[in-house]
Amino acid sequence: MKRVIGFAVAFLIMGAASAFAHGDAVHVRGTVTQIAGQSVTIQPTTKGDKLMTFTVADHTEIDKMGKVSALKDLKVGDRVAVEMPKGKTEAESIKIGAAAPVKPAATAADHKHKG
Repeated sequence: MKRVIGFAVAFLIMGAASAFAHGDAVHVRGTVTQIAGQSVTIQPTTKGDKLMTFTVADHTEIDKMGKVSALKDLKVGDRVAVEMPKGKTEAESIKIGAAAPVKPAATAADHKHKG
């Protein structure tokens, strides 16, 4: 449990800004919208930011909940923090968090008018 809380705190700290520069790297947080081969597309968490696509190389470090992972562990809907060199589209590291919550479907009762 402590590990999950620690990861959540670290993920929130990393996300103080959705995309920010650190040295020669760019960090972006978002939700995975598509995975096609070695290419991953995310919707950044900052409103108004456009979809961002990056590639995953053999040397890309992938971490899921504190454990070494692989591209196959990444799923559409996962929240991620991605680090890549400025001006490049190849990820140096990807930290996978919990999937974004799914909104419940509206029911007929939700649309009932009070009369």
